[in-house]
Amino acid sequence: LANRGGVVLEGRDIGTVVMPDAPLKIYLEATPEERAQRRHDELHARGKTSQYEQVLTDLRRRDQIDSSR
Repeated sequence: LANRGGVVLEGRDIGTVVMPDAPLKIYLEATPEERAQRRHDELHARGKTSQYEQVLTDLRRRDQIDSSR
């Protein structure tokens, strides 16, 4: 697919695992607070209970793990 004009992908491992040799990588990041709010809203839309502060704490912990591997 990439040989036929390119693709747009998003996710934590796209640039390092899925397509490590991509000729162009653009990295965009929302603030942790914005990402936590989106996740919190997504969980509520699915009928799940969540606390925004816990979602934010979990997201920051995952970011720390990902950035230090």
